[in-house]
Amino acid sequence: MDKLNIREGMTEEEIDVVVNKALDMMTLKEKVASMSGNNFYLLVLKDRKFGVRAYPGGGVKRLNIPPFLFTDGTKGVNMPGSTCFPVSMA
Repeated sequence: MDKLNIREGMTEEEIDVVVNKALDMMTLKEKVASMSGNNFYLLVLKDRKFGVRAYPGGGVKRLNIPPFLFTDGTKGVNMPGSTCFPVSMA
């Protein structure tokens, strides 16, 4: 299967085409999995503490979609290197 051609310097229109293609190519299982962390609790147990690092979530290797890096806090996502969304979306 073709991987998505994601690169820096893309126009807004090019990004829209790639995103829509990605959504069309993703299975329902992949879409649902994109909404939670990848092995989040295992990583926290390994670190023996929450918030030691940003945690990967989502991503689809077969389509070349990288995971988001995130950590949750009372004010939403709040760790350097994490993806930041407004609190109402966090």
